[in-house]
Amino acid sequence: MADKGLKGTIAYGIAPHEGGTTTFYSNLAEGLRERGWRVLPVSVDKPFDPKFTDEHHISINTGSRNLNDKVRLFIEWAIKENINILLPMFETEMLIALPYLPQKIRCITRCANIVRSAFIVSTLYLDRLSFVLTSSPRQFNLLHSQWGVPLSKLKLIPHGVDTSLFNYNPQKYRKNNELTLLYLGRIEDSAKGVMWLPSILDKLKKQNIAFQLHIIGSGPDLIKLKKAFYHYGIGEKIIYHGSMERAKLPDILSKAEIFIMTSRFEGFGFTLIEAMATGCVPIASHIAGVTDTIITHRVDGFLCPIGDTEKFAQKIATLATDPQKLAQMSQAARQKVENGFNLERMVTDYDQVFTEAMVMPPVSFSPHSLNRVVLPKELQPTWRTKIPQPIKNTIRKWVFRITGRMI
Repeated sequence: MADKGLKGTIAYGIAPHEGGTTTFYSNLAEGLRERGWRVLPVSVDKPFDPKFTDEHHISINTGSRNLNDKVRLFIEWAIKENINILLPMFETEMLIALPYLPQKIRCITRCANIVRSAFIVSTLYLDRLSFVLTSSPRQFNLLHSQWGVPLSKLKLIPHGVDTSLFNYNPQKYRKNNELTLLYLGRIEDSAKGVMWLPSILDKLKKQNIAFQLHIIGSGPDLIKLKKAFYHYGIGEKIIYHGSMERAKLPDILSKAEIFIMTSRFEGFGFTLIEAMATGCVPIASHIAGVTDTIITHRVDGFLCPIGDTEKFAQKIATLATDPQKLAQMSQAARQKVENGFNLERMVTDYDQVFTEAMVMPPVSFSPHSLNRVVLPKELQPTWRTKIPQPIKNTIRKWVFRITGRMI
């Protein structure tokens, strides 16, 4: 018998791992449960990190390599669990299942970035979708203007952070009078631009600015990054924390003075608002329609051209030598999050969207036959996968400079 107080059951696809995506969904799910939703994080035949799961996580192990079997077993599970709303995300089997699901299940996608693959995933079965969710104006505008998503299906909901957990700390402590810098995120260069960090810090060293950089996270370029720091003679200035439990994160963020975000592209920048909530002043890549919708340049942080290590070092040096300006920007950063990026507002917005989806008639759609499940050509490997990553990064940089578009 259904719970009379239950608004509905939401399933979202995720293989829990370290990073902002898992944190975002965990926070959202907890808030939605408090508002009467049953929320299930689901993975299908995917490895995941148990450290980042909770008692709600469902791991569906099909025991099959056959795509038909995987999709069929997932759909059987969804029907059995009486799923009302599905957000497939990057779970391939769940995404492929969209045109085969019963019409009564409302399907909603969420665009997670500003790169081509994110737009493909969020618009793949557009006729089957009730809504496409975005977190930044740039995603919203591109999905409408270049990917053909009707405005009636688009929703813009910026991320939010729990300001009661990420407390503002106006009294930052400098050990040995060293400026406390922080990088938080995946240690990889293709998206996060971490290999620019050594050059930035080398420029600070040449200006005789004392600093320590705390690095939280793990990833494929960690060893390469460590070697680069030692190459510049600053290896002893770096403190590595590795993957960190979410409960410990607010404390270390509250002690940092400056947060460095060197990303080439982001869908939003969740770690950015976490840092700002504690009064950690951000110096971030200027990703149009994304980071400039969070940071007000020179007020609560600085925006630098992507990959411009000279500008990053210059802005850090400005704050290192002007404690009053650093304190003012720290307070403004906290205020920005309290006013525009708090968790309560975000959860309320999602609650309203899901409630709207439930009261709307299901989209007019005839489910496909499960006799033969086909992998869409959009999800099949292309020539792009064969291009070495350094060349991809160079191409992205020049295309962005010429057209203003990130590919």
